[in-house]
Amino acid sequence: MCSSAVVIVVLSATVCLLGTAVTAQDQCGQSCPYGNNDCPSASCSKCKGGFGGICEKGTPCFSACKDNRDCDQTSPCTQCWMGKCTSGCGAPCSLDKDCGAPGCNVCIANQCQLWSCGDTCTTNADCRWGSCTTCSAGVCTAKCGAICKATADCAAGDGCNVCANGICASERDEGLLA
Repeated sequence: MCSSAVVIVVLSATVCLLGTAVTAQDQCGQSCPYGNNDCPSASCSKCKGGFGGICEKGTPCFSACKDNRDCDQTSPCTQCWMGKCTSGCGAPCSLDKDCGAPGCNVCIANQCQLWSCGDTCTTNADCRWGSCTTCSAGVCTAKCGAICKATADCAAGDGCNVCANGICASERDEGLLA
């Protein structure tokens, strides 16, 4: 039984919050005098009202945010990028718009990934993200067998100039991958 209105932040025990016992797993409603850092629970990561506010569930995908803790940390969109909650690298996605972390803005095989396909380049060293690691005619492209999103991704000069079912292949292999 709790009789004090004192709030103590403890990660693995029960604390008293305004006379009510609250466990670390149920931190919604907890005071957050120092902002989001006082809301360590993934399910209640946002400090509503800023400094001196109350911990609440983070906002859903594509909602406005100021930092990652504003976003629902139990959803796929745990990253605050350009003021919106989006998925980071490795996060699940359905469409490119589900991703938004720097460099991880492409959805491939239902996962947000780094992607440099189509970027301009001078050498292979300029092409270091995702499948497109070869600089061909000034553009980052993918080699045979690499993941692709479009035929333009497959122009590495190795004979695989078609994106067939998400894989760079030669025109003769295209029918095998369909």
